[in-house]
Amino acid sequence: MVEQKVFKSILWLFLLINNVYSIGLNYDIKIKGIEPMTDFKDPFCDLKDVKMKKLNKTHYTIDGIYTILREDIPSDDLLMSIHIALKKGNGYIESSLVQLHKRKYCDMWDNEQFLMPDVKRHIQCISNSKNSTELLCPPLVGTYKLANYVPQYKVPANMPEGRWRFIFEYYKNDELIGGYKAYADFKREIMADDIF
Repeated sequence: MVEQKVFKSILWLFLLINNVYSIGLNYDIKIKGIEPMTDFKDPFCDLKDVKMKKLNKTHYTIDGIYTILREDIPSDDLLMSIHIALKKGNGYIESSLVQLHKRKYCDMWDNEQFLMPDVKRHIQCISNSKNSTELLCPPLVGTYKLANYVPQYKVPANMPEGRWRFIFEYYKNDELIGGYKAYADFKREIMADDIF
């Protein structure tokens, strides 16, 4: 009995030291890249200074300054699409696990409970057109910092392991006005409940 407890304690310590287990996640998510989309006629935001930042030996965060360039878009006209795709061979195959097509951005910002609360915790307002530190929607023209963002949400248990591409697009009605692509590796973790 004592030997079994010692073995479990050693195994648990090994998993923590080697960054295999992250509290609250059932997948180890490693950010592999971020790629802002550019060349928009009248862009909504400038994400070119949002980069990957090394967190530790094996993981990166998304970190940097971004600028909201327009506040002339009514909340009902500001839309967002999210598409994900799994890498297979030389390309990516779109997945139906997450497909949001032109949803009202402010409705997602205010009400969505899967992704937005975690994102909001990592955004700081540096300056904006009304000298407000409140994160409003639609966002005010200004400069914001995304600080050390690492996805901290539960992943559906049926999500396949592998390299995933996430495409986030912003629209003013039907006009594409901004976006970025993010890449991450998902690997199923050994959870504490699986061990003990």
